[in-house]
Amino acid sequence: HLQTWRKAAAEFQLALDIDSNHHRARIELSRSLTELQKFEEAIASYKVCLEIPEISTQARIGLASCYLPLGNPTKARKMLEQILANDSTHQAARTLMGELCLMDGLHKEAIVWLEPALEKKPNDPILRHQYAVALHAANRHDEADQHDSFVEEANAAIEAAIRSEEHTSELQSRRNLVCRLLLQKKKNTN
Repeated sequence: HLQTWRKAAAEFQLALDIDSNHHRARIELSRSLTELQKFEEAIASYKVCLEIPEISTQARIGLASCYLPLGNPTKARKMLEQILANDSTHQAARTLMGELCLMDGLHKEAIVWLEPALEKKPNDPILRHQYAVALHAANRHDEADQHDSFVEEANAAIEAAIRSEEHTSELQSRRNLVCRLLLQKKKNTN
């Protein structure tokens, strides 16, 4: 998994060395650095992206994603608030804002942020898990249990797919659970 991200980062850097205005390469380099947990480098790269209107929202999401593991939720919240001020329905921003609320122990607020995101992505096991955590903390255990069951089933399907199929390092990533679920679904329909 890490080797794939290292290779990707090197390829995107090469593309930028050839054309420093290649916006897609710039944002993908930033994302690769984030996946490699090179947060300071990723932040520097995302900050360059902030100046490019076509990718500035992605850059803010990326910055928020870097600030969280670095223990700076205030900066993360600021990035997300800037996005949500322009688009209150932005899926990734709502999800990260819900995650921030969970980290801060604001479980009812987390539910408010995560619920609409979950309506748009009902099959996202990571989002469902976050939502279940918030529901449990808000003493809404029956609802939370339904989401916990979904996550358990999704994880079992993922593990079965991993054991039974050749898979790429991308499918091994815990962040790509949806890819794994699609692999399992494809296998079940054959």
